[in-house]
Order: sequence, then C-alpha cells, then structure tokens
Amino acid sequence: MKITTDKYGNIELKEVFNPVSFVSENGEFLSVVMRDSGFEIWYKEKEDDTKYQIYDFKNGKILKL
Repeated sequence: MKITTDKYGNIELKEVFNPVSFVSENGEFLSVVMRDSGFEIWYKEKEDDTKYQIYDFKNGKILKL
C-alpha cells in the first residue's frame, strides 16, 4: 500500500488490495477494495445485518451485484 496526499491535503491510498473499512457509531459498515480493474464496495446499514449490498465500479460503470 502506498499512502500519499494530493495538493489539497486529501489522503490517497494506492495499490490497496486488502479491504479498507469504515464503521459508524450506529453500526453502518462500508468497505472498499481495489480490484485489478476498478473497485468493489460493500455496505450494510446495521451491524447485525447478514447481507451486504455490493457494488462494482469499473470502466466508468456501476453495477449492483
């Protein structure tokens, strides 16, 4: 993984092939993983939800899986 910042001070992660996850105080969960081409995003609204909503971002298109 490479960590840099852009000219505005935003954090940029490059070559991240393990998921990066965010969890809110309410238990919402968002995970982003890079693929060979594009990204995959997993989201669930509540901590005890058993299913994720999964989206594939690739080649300018968004596909719900």
